[in-house]
Amino acid sequence: MYLTYIFFRAMVLLAQIMPYSLLYWFSDIVTFFLYRIIGYRKNLIFSQLKKCFPEKSESEIAKIAHDSYQNLSDLLVETFKGMTFVESDIYARFRKKGEGWAQANAVTASGSTFIGTGAHIANWEWAVLAMQVYLEGSVLGIYKPIQN
Repeated sequence: MYLTYIFFRAMVLLAQIMPYSLLYWFSDIVTFFLYRIIGYRKNLIFSQLKKCFPEKSESEIAKIAHDSYQNLSDLLVETFKGMTFVESDIYARFRKKGEGWAQANAVTASGSTFIGTGAHIANWEWAVLAMQVYLEGSVLGIYKPIQN
């Protein structure tokens, strides 16, 4: 358990000092290992993609799968980077749009609570960090762990 902790802290420290261009280069290496070497959940991913896109060729399915691994790797390294964010990083990386933020603040200012949901297509960890900056009141992120 201690080695896992040391590895985790080392990854956070590495992400903290790494510029974004190098961070995403590192993500490409992680993608290579997950997709080509380890094959993390590869059979499951390919079987599900074939069910979802029966009209796609094998090469198109492989491209979609690779892009999914790239997204996973980007999220992984961005999560480590996000653990070192300060408020100015949030303002630089996460732009609020629309009236939803003001409406959410109006709800919490009246003493009520609200539940906001989002798709898992982008880095929701950064979104939770941004909510802590842009929203008044407490923010709580809830998730369901995946099972292999």
